Amino acid sequence: MATLKSKKGLSLIGVLIATTLLSGSVIFIGRLLTNRSDVVGISRDLLIATNNAREGLELVRAVRDTNWIQKQEWTSGICSGAIDQFNTVQAQLFKRTVTIDCAAAEANPAFIIVTSTVSWDQKGRPRQVSIKEKLFNWLPV
Repeated sequence: MATLKSKKGLSLIGVLIATTLLSGSVIFIGRLLTNRSDVVGISRDLLIATNNAREGLELVRAVRDTNWIQKQEWTSGICSGAIDQFNTVQAQLFKRTVTIDCAAAEANPAFIIVTSTVSWDQKGRPRQVSIKEKLFNWLPV
């Protein structure tokens, strides 16, 4: 009579353990990919906001340079309260505010302090990027 010395196949416990390990691995990889896409979204919005803040500074610099070319007072259109031209809302997500401190516009050396701030909400959390720069009157008329 022959006796069975080895059992071939998988037991129910072995199948349950393998299924648990496999599903745990799939969930872990899925969470990694989800977190990665969140980080990419945050980085993208931060880059856009930083570039919008830089653009605010560039707009003020362009007005100053145009004043020099046209032989006007270097702060004309900048310190006269007409700064709304630099403030924008883009794609209903980003809001740029440019503030200009003209207290030292007549000092020696003459300069103004320009602050460009971009605000936005990201997944319900308020975010903000701010860049400050001194613009000098290095080419007096």
